[in-house]
Amino acid sequence: AQRMTGTLAGLMLCVVLFAIFKGVSARIVLMTIFNFLIYCAGSYASMVTFITGSALALNFVEENYLVMLGQRLIYTIVGAAIAWAANTWVFPIRAKRQMKFIEEILEEIRRDADKALALPRAQRICELNHLAMLSYMLGMRMDDLNSTLPKEKQNHALEQELQVHMRALADC
Repeated sequence: AQRMTGTLAGLMLCVVLFAIFKGVSARIVLMTIFNFLIYCAGSYASMVTFITGSALALNFVEENYLVMLGQRLIYTIVGAAIAWAANTWVFPIRAKRQMKFIEEILEEIRRDADKALALPRAQRICELNHLAMLSYMLGMRMDDLNSTLPKEKQNHALEQELQVHMRALADC
């Protein structure tokens, strides 16, 4: 969605700017400005806006820039359709299945934390730190997976569940 938004914003920006600045030198200046703004972008969508502007400014030899802008739009739509099809049928993210698997690993981590209490102090601290880091990374993955689900299928108590898990590790 951000890529489409950024591309459309870049196309609209280019329609205006290329109508005002028609010369080759003006396009080179625009390209330089766009290239600078790519690194200052605050979001992926704004970065794609500037990448689109930079890429199109390079094509300053094209007399009819509207044709060039239309081609860019078509390429983006086709690319988005291919990516959507691949994500849907070729490489689908099975978020619920992955989340269930991570929940099982977190349960195993809680059991391992209880076992770590019997270890000598230095080894126990090392093992609990390892389990805490692993729990943190798995929790972040669960949060990412949860956010990909439709609102009605999300686990709205996930953050609290992860906090309870981390507190249990901290109490060991």
